Amino acid sequence: MHTRTRGGALTVAVAFALLLAGRGVAQAQDGGASSGRQQSAARAETNFEVQTHVLITGAGAGADATSKVPQALDGVVRQLKSMLPPADYKLAATFVNRVKDDGGFDVKSAGASPFGPARADPLTPTIFQLSLTVKAFEDASGARYVRVQPFRLGLKIPIQTASVYTEKTGQGYPVIQYEDTGLNTQMSVREGVPTLVGTLNTSRPGQLFVIVLTVGRVGR
Repeated sequence: MHTRTRGGALTVAVAFALLLAGRGVAQAQDGGASSGRQQSAARAETNFEVQTHVLITGAGAGADATSKVPQALDGVVRQLKSMLPPADYKLAATFVNRVKDDGGFDVKSAGASPFGPARADPLTPTIFQLSLTVKAFEDASGARYVRVQPFRLGLKIPIQTASVYTEKTGQGYPVIQYEDTGLNTQMSVREGVPTLVGTLNTSRPGQLFVIVLTVGRVGR
């Protein structure tokens, strides 16, 4: 009888231990799942401020650019001067947009060209479009990057292709045709670091547009 009692007690102890172990595993799984959900939620709440700067070379800029290049873009300007013929750069336009991680935006407007004179002919406005999507990721060293795929900066520019004269008034009227210009690309940029996206030529001698993108994390 004494042997049976000890065996029964041992069986109960083992069963109790297994029960506690099972509860511990379940709690760990629940905790891991909860942590995973919290991390996913945190990632979903991450927002970025996207700054798109357009620089213009001083030669041929005239009154199109009146602002100095922001100090934050000094590194990009040094990069440009090391790759391209010597030139002074001015700030032609700045666009600021906010977007959530794994999201995008598409901005369209009509009016004066952001890269040209402040005033535009109301009958021939410039059609402007800026669109992109972003996705945050980290490299093997833990450095933060943002995948921008795609990035599009486009303009529909009115160009006079001919003139039509009327016999009655003797006046000439321009014939306007819209042409697509701009840049469309895919890339990855370091978080918060101004990155040279590309350059665009213009019809003016000695004039060049430079597109710089900065994507920085902001508060949730």
